Amino acid sequence: MSFAVKLFEFQKRHNSTKRPQGAEWSINGVLRDGSSLITPTIAFEFASDFSPMSNSYNLKFNYAYIAKFARYYWITDWTYESGLWIAAMKVDVLATFRPQILAADAFVAYDETPNTDIVDSRLSMLTAKAINSEIGMFLKLGQNSTDGGVVIVMCTGKNSTAAFAMTPTQISQLMNNVVTWGNATFIDPNSMYPGTPNDTVGEAIWNSLKASCAWWKRVAVNIGTNGNAAENIRAAVQLPLDISDVSGSSIQVILGQYETNIYAKRLSDRVLYDTCTVAIPWSFVNDWRNNEPYTEIYLYIPYVGNIKMPNGILIGETHLRIYATVDLLSGDAIFRVYVWPSDKLISTYTVNIGASYPIGASNISPAQTVTGLAGAAGAIAAGASKGGYAGAAIGALGAIQGVMAANTPNSSSIGGGGGGATQGLPGQCIVTVISHDVITSTMGAAAAAAIMGTPTMCVKPLGNVEGYLETRGAAISGNMTATEHAELNAMLDSGIYVELGG
Repeated sequence: MSFAVKLFEFQKRHNSTKRPQGAEWSINGVLRDGSSLITPTIAFEFASDFSPMSNSYNLKFNYAYIAKFARYYWITDWTYESGLWIAAMKVDVLATFRPQILAADAFVAYDETPNTDIVDSRLSMLTAKAINSEIGMFLKLGQNSTDGGVVIVMCTGKNSTAAFAMTPTQISQLMNNVVTWGNATFIDPNSMYPGTPNDTVGEAIWNSLKASCAWWKRVAVNIGTNGNAAENIRAAVQLPLDISDVSGSSIQVILGQYETNIYAKRLSDRVLYDTCTVAIPWSFVNDWRNNEPYTEIYLYIPYVGNIKMPNGILIGETHLRIYATVDLLSGDAIFRVYVWPSDKLISTYTVNIGASYPIGASNISPAQTVTGLAGAAGAIAAGASKGGYAGAAIGALGAIQGVMAANTPNSSSIGGGGGGATQGLPGQCIVTVISHDVITSTMGAAAAAAIMGTPTMCVKPLGNVEGYLETRGAAISGNMTATEHAELNAMLDSGIYVELGG
């Protein structure tokens, strides 16, 4: 059987739909016995100058088109026999059935369409990492001044139970006032007693006792009636705040009935609110590499610690916002993490940020003080009835010294120093992104996509595809043999190049 054959010198990928165009050599060939449609063997009789001894063409033809069979063929081998050149051929199913491929719909696993969402698991993750961080600041939380934070003091007294915001310096002034009340104005008569009782000396001592009437009043009103003033301090909690960030008005601190003459800010609101906004420093812009394991995201919240964040929720987001709610009386705090500006809640964390603040107390006994005062009064009365000024003064000395001894402080502590680790922390929230890139090529991701595509993972018309194409479960139909059908679909599933030249 003789028919026309077009021969080409053609270069293309083996797994490409490209067809030859341009220069061709048209010649008649004869189909050899035993040939098949898929792998024909065709004999050609070339002119004498086309012999193996000539270098004019050197048989560079590697491709053919046979219109009679409506197929394109690769020439797999040339042999010479009895003056004839024999071409062994194999059908090129991709070029031959390109129209059927482009007319089909298929599940496309990979093509050259740029992908920013689907993870490409074919690429190896580099061990080298990039670490980027962004910092945001709470407006109030975190001690910024040098005053030592704020101490919330809960007191009972004449102005009812109240909570005061005080600095450590104010606390020191308050306790100094409470502890040293007993020697504020008292003039010790013993220092003026010469040892020889008579009315002249006794009168001098008596005058010193009368000059100390302010002390007597203080003892009687503030201690004898109301007990130890320090015991009216019920609790004290130190918080990592500046006192200016706590709302309230300044009034005098009254412990029981004891007027301390110390003014502090009485809380007008038990709860403090604060916010912090911090950017997410993505390493990749709108890229699937922002997913795990290529990217890890950590959020540091002061007082809470370092928290691993869920990538899936954060993809496409730009900022995190942390809302803090603090109970000033106990130090209990709750931190709520949202994506911002969409304000979607991600997680919630609770912690106590307060430190128990030690405040001094003393061993002063109100009952003993009252007894001592009564004894002093009785001694003065007895002395006055027996010996005038001298007897009254001398009789009062022992009783007064007993009252002084009973009110000499022996300090102890209410509250402890535990839980203070949070007090020195700044109010910084930090988002840290740890990223690993992938190996694409030395020429960049675009060059890699041209060779292997990017993930598509959806059904699409193949007529819209050009470049690398890899399908799953391809089933291209057409006027083809079963062998061609199986080969064509297998090649699509293993990856081909849709090239439209020719």
